[in-house]
Amino acid sequence: MVREGSRLVPIRSPALTGRGVKTLTSAVEPLLAARGQRLATLPEREARLEGLAAGLEAGDDLDEFVTGLLVREGSDIGERGLGHGSTVAAAADIRGKQATNGPPACHPGRMNEHEHVAPGWDDAADTLRGLAARDRFSGVVVVEGAGGPRLRLALGVADRAAGRPVTFHDRFGTASVSKMLTAAAVLDAHVAGLLDLDAPVVDLLPAARRPRTLDPRVTVRHLLTHTSGIGDYAEEDDTQPGYVPDYAALWRTIPSVTMERPDDFLPLYTDLPPVDEPGAAFHYSNSGYVLLAALLEEVTGDAFVDRVTERVLVPTGMTSSGYLRLDEAQPDVATGYLPRRRGAPWRSNVLAMPVVGGGDGGCFLTADDATRFARALGDGTLLGGEVARLMRTPGPRIDVDASMGHGVYLLEDGALGHDGGDPGVEAYVRYDVPTDATVVILCNGEGMLDGAWRAVREALRG
Repeated sequence: MVREGSRLVPIRSPALTGRGVKTLTSAVEPLLAARGQRLATLPEREARLEGLAAGLEAGDDLDEFVTGLLVREGSDIGERGLGHGSTVAAAADIRGKQATNGPPACHPGRMNEHEHVAPGWDDAADTLRGLAARDRFSGVVVVEGAGGPRLRLALGVADRAAGRPVTFHDRFGTASVSKMLTAAAVLDAHVAGLLDLDAPVVDLLPAARRPRTLDPRVTVRHLLTHTSGIGDYAEEDDTQPGYVPDYAALWRTIPSVTMERPDDFLPLYTDLPPVDEPGAAFHYSNSGYVLLAALLEEVTGDAFVDRVTERVLVPTGMTSSGYLRLDEAQPDVATGYLPRRRGAPWRSNVLAMPVVGGGDGGCFLTADDATRFARALGDGTLLGGEVARLMRTPGPRIDVDASMGHGVYLLEDGALGHDGGDPGVEAYVRYDVPTDATVVILCNGEGMLDGAWRAVREALRG
């Protein structure tokens, strides 16, 4: 900001044809001068500013951008260069200014010892850090090849009330990424002889646990491949009459804390009309995966979350992850935050989604656990190999770019995986066949995934 009379006026960035250290410095210097500080000019500090400026876009509020650098990038900026030995004081001053109209800051600290940027990934890392500095990314990005890590970054804020930064230990909600876990558990039950993929659902589930409108021809395989045609309680196709534009709105009339087991969702879709004939075409269905969870409970006698934990998470080495309740205090959890108007307080997603995850999504994963799953799925070793083979077996064509496997998307570029989004949550887990790399992007906010994935994709393409 610059002072105009007695008020502070935001500095707006130009069309950044020559953006870089000069542009960013012009914004940093008056902010620091107002606090009795000056910008150091060591070459390595200028280089750091140059990299972070790559994330600056035309029209951005430079004061907001720099505030983010001072506060959320304290691990890098605080020790290497914005102030002249007093960046922590500057960040504290900014935190005080933001106390009534902005997010609490992370506490400045040293870079996490597990962060890693391999040669050729510097541009991606700087882009991601720039996004985080402007509050356009908060989460973890992990890209690993067969030979080791290519990129490991933990950025942003895990708990805005406490000002706690994101770490690699944090568990993130993963929304529909968890459908891969549901599919793996169902296919594991198939391999164990507990169910046939082509068996009609009506032969496996009693009437009290299935929709009244369920077509008797719908099979387990139809549910896995999104070809059942059953009505969806959270319809995502805006051409359908039952389209649900705002998932969080469902829980304004239905207490989200009551949604604990697969059967709790049944009233939401038991009377919905089918959207298509069984097997006719791909039609994404959250209800289908809720029904798979009920089916898994029926044939195994286990609670869904227990079955997935014992038969998928533990054998795959995903021991830090699980189906955490949103209303319980847990360590190492990145709180999901809803979008907000500028200046409004941050709100968590605790009332905006089911209290605990289920068949259609909601498992909390660490980035390293998600990487383990992606690698095992990609190299064919998941749960002994047969489950991985079945998941990767092509089902219906979705469009020119992708087909549906059994719980996983099969992309024409040679990758496979799943993305997900819930209120306050975005996630992407991918195995890239051409480069033999796993990609995990976990975010505890919305509108963050696309920018992060673009940065990673460019580096993957080399």
